[in-house]
Amino acid sequence: NLLKPSSNQFVTADLEYESIILGWAEKFILEAVPDQKDELENSLKRTKQQIKEEKIFLLLNQDKPVSMARMAGETVNGRLVNLVYTPPHLRNKGFASEVVARLSQYILDLGYNFCLLFTDLSNPTSNKIYMNIGYKPIIDVDMYRFVDE
Repeated sequence: NLLKPSSNQFVTADLEYESIILGWAEKFILEAVPDQKDELENSLKRTKQQIKEEKIFLLLNQDKPVSMARMAGETVNGRLVNLVYTPPHLRNKGFASEVVARLSQYILDLGYNFCLLFTDLSNPTSNKIYMNIGYKPIIDVDMYRFVDE
């Protein structure tokens, strides 16, 4: 574990936090993948379901949510970490690093061999966070979108 000890709580989100999570998920989509905003309604429905499935995790600071991440994309040996979001006024305080590190450790503690995530190579902040936690770049992936004409 590469994190400094903290008094923050890492919790599985429940319906008590649904409105916060859905608001953050919407902001994440508009900020991180704005070209997919036409999928926003479906994404929020899936996120709502994933709260019920206990796949959304929160970092609480003094009992208040400060960052979130989702456990997704199960394979035989690993799980995907995504939907990492911290509101702008709470950034640069280590909350995203902590929620990703703690979710990654949680996944490994479940018995998976590895965690994976996708990151925007043009975002040096998230890339630095992930590398500091222990993630290593393995492959570049291109995303294509097919549209009806």
